[in-house]
Amino acid sequence: APEAADLVLPAGGWGMTLAPDDTAVTPAGWRRFQDTGGAVALTGRFDRLHGDDPDARALLDLDVALGVLSELSDAPSAAVAVRGHVCSVASAPESSLRAVLRAIGADPIAARGGVLAFNGRVDATLAKALLEFPHAKGLRIIAAEAFDDAAAVSLGSEVDRTLIELPRAGHGAVKAFLRPTRYGVLLEGRERNVPDLAQAKVAGAIAAPAALMGAADLAFRVARHCASSAVVIADAHGTLGICAGQAHTTDAVQIAALKARRANRACAAVATQGLETPAAIAALAKAKVGLLVLPAESITPAVVEAADGVSMSLLAVTEGWRTLR
Repeated sequence: APEAADLVLPAGGWGMTLAPDDTAVTPAGWRRFQDTGGAVALTGRFDRLHGDDPDARALLDLDVALGVLSELSDAPSAAVAVRGHVCSVASAPESSLRAVLRAIGADPIAARGGVLAFNGRVDATLAKALLEFPHAKGLRIIAAEAFDDAAAVSLGSEVDRTLIELPRAGHGAVKAFLRPTRYGVLLEGRERNVPDLAQAKVAGAIAAPAALMGAADLAFRVARHCASSAVVIADAHGTLGICAGQAHTTDAVQIAALKARRANRACAAVATQGLETPAAIAALAKAKVGLLVLPAESITPAVVEAADGVSMSLLAVTEGWRTLR
């Protein structure tokens, strides 16, 4: 497939459906590809070391995971994606093994059938851990910048798994995002207008705690890669709970908070849409969320009052959201 640098996107991107066209719901003017897999492959390049070629949906998951990694630091980081959105992210400057296992462990159920992307080399020790860690056994694809020969051989012993090597020369060179929407997939140019959350407006009475700004920044970047409405709870090193695609944001809050409560440490949260009830604030407080980022237009007096009541800081952001769902 051509390299991503050769891909020229029209203004507004390309829309493509993963299912047969339904003109009753699909927006007019979307470009429809007969071979969706070929269109998806335009966004990146890789070497398949073992297993079957990824189908279009697996390539979408891979692109979503790599998109998150491209926004993180150079520290060892890993992301798990499934069904079009990222499920967990973790960084660990001191240990590649810790980053990978923490990403899988943050949402072990979602890891089944998903894609793990890692921005480093998989050696024999890491491969052994992936084979022995129960929650890693369901991973459909493992993608890394490189695999040692011994690691590739051992991980290749599982016939239902695909190993993908991402050339270092191509890391960060992807020029397009694949964004899941209710209609299919939107192929668009990379956005770099992620706002500086330090400049966001404090909406309530509680000042934003400086110790949680790094966690809020990570959660915001991850939320931009989630499908549909999303709630992301994170600390400075990784996600603690993610939920996306729920009909009501309150439901997403409850699910993400239940995941995050296992970690039992101070964290920040980002919700891409408004919260319907103050009960959502209470659920976040139980998960030790001290800082919540919301779209400015969705912050209601009831939410502000609920946040003030549990000493939670609210940050209002007006730019940087990916709005098409």
